[in-house]
Amino acid sequence: MTVADRDGVTELTGRLFEAAYDPAAWPAAIAALQGAFHGAAACFCIEYGRHADVVSGNCDPHYAGLYLSEMIPHNLVWRPLMGAPVGAVASDRMLMDKDDFRKTVIYNDWYAPQDYHASLSCKVSAPSGGAGFVVVNRGGRQPDFEDEDLALMRHLAPTLARVAALRQRFGALRLAERASGQVLANAGVGFALAAADGRLLHMSEAALGLLRAAGLIGRDGHLAAGGHAEAKALRKLVAEACASPPGPGGDLLVRPPGASPPRPGPAAPALAVAVSPMRDAQAYGMDVAGAAALFLRPVGFALPPGFPAMTRALFGFSAREAEIAGELAAGRSLKEAAYACGITISTARTYMARIFLKTETSQQSQVVALLRGLLPAPPSGG
Repeated sequence: MTVADRDGVTELTGRLFEAAYDPAAWPAAIAALQGAFHGAAACFCIEYGRHADVVSGNCDPHYAGLYLSEMIPHNLVWRPLMGAPVGAVASDRMLMDKDDFRKTVIYNDWYAPQDYHASLSCKVSAPSGGAGFVVVNRGGRQPDFEDEDLALMRHLAPTLARVAALRQRFGALRLAERASGQVLANAGVGFALAAADGRLLHMSEAALGLLRAAGLIGRDGHLAAGGHAEAKALRKLVAEACASPPGPGGDLLVRPPGASPPRPGPAAPALAVAVSPMRDAQAYGMDVAGAAALFLRPVGFALPPGFPAMTRALFGFSAREAEIAGELAAGRSLKEAAYACGITISTARTYMARIFLKTETSQQSQVVALLRGLLPAPPSGG
């Protein structure tokens, strides 16, 4: 019999909604759900016909793997719920006679070996083509699920359905955020948010590296307040962007500490910083009234990783053509590119003519402008 008071249901609901946006919170939420029904195990699973995605579960790892590899087609307990509306609740006894259930493959090869004998399921939201289920199992000498258990699951069904739907939405947002972060990082761009006092509220890994290299971050994790003039100018731009009403922001070129002459080049890249006000920061959950967004990018001649392979894929360059193109994009003249590649200037001009043809350009400056505007794809697994 299920005994769940109002405080217990409230706590369980809170854990479920926490798991909707934080994948790391799912194990605790599943454990709380199991406890609310006095179950032996519980899980949140999405079925796709002949394969499944276990969002979270606490059954034996061996049997979790067995279910995914062999048992899905034999699951006659969940199968009737595949076409049911979201929010539908059923126990194994509602879907199948108990004696018939004990004759099934899934009972004898999966339920019984784990000492499970009763199942309670709720249909929840799932991506297109799938069917989501929240399931609690009982075993040992525990009783079958009774009317009180069904009533509690029906009470929780709207919450479970909403949590599953929110999980999909937050997952899509995380994926989009990761993809955009990869694009920025691959372009060498760092992103940070700063408060009026220079406190860094958020920064990407790329931004941290760029700020450190430029001497723009202090030991306290704030934007540097002293040192070179650019650091002071950046703090001023940030403070103005965070003011009420906010300033317009601006752009700043930060040269490497001690760089001489003060000109960006291959050996001493500068850093371009764009500062923009972020209005209504508190509406986005920040603990400040105003914030400044910082976009940081190195200014120099270095090319991003994967540049030669990208030009070969996009324009059909040969290996030598890609090498020549890369030297030009890195700021070298055709004569310097020929020397770097170990070929004569005459041979380099032959390659250059092919590059013109493949890029549909007619001037070396056009080729360089085209190539510098390209953005290689992030590395696989990044």
